[in-house]
Amino acid sequence: MKPVMNAKRFALSLISAFAMPLYAAEVASAKAPDVALPAVGFGELMSVSVGLMVVLGMLLGGAWLLRRVPGNRLGQGESPIEVISQRSLGLKDKLIWVRVDGENVLLGASTGQMRALHQWPERGARNHRPKDDFGAQLNKEMRASQDGEPS
Repeated sequence: MKPVMNAKRFALSLISAFAMPLYAAEVASAKAPDVALPAVGFGELMSVSVGLMVVLGMLLGGAWLLRRVPGNRLGQGESPIEVISQRSLGLKDKLIWVRVDGENVLLGASTGQMRALHQWPERGARNHRPKDDFGAQLNKEMRASQDGEPS
């Protein structure tokens, strides 16, 4: 039964191969109706192109701005985790100072793992941001937690 089906397919492909050029010649010889197509000039193309670039630029600029604005919480509730500061120690390692529910935590992060290095209770205002550089503020906080003094 398969050779018969292959023969039928072959015959149909031959017929269509010979009929297609005849049909194309007939269509080409037919006269097209007289319909005036609107002329599109260079000015119209430039206007559409500039408008498209402005819209795309606004979309990309808005997306970039949303990523750069600190505290952007689009659709997220109030998070109990706040990143206070972070410092890169190389290509793959970093120190991260976070505040979690009134507790300060110093995290060490490297490829594939994260470890809590030190914890101390929060003192002072909730929204306190370090004014000094990362290292000086971290040393001050750690000394205060070891001595039992408020910062």
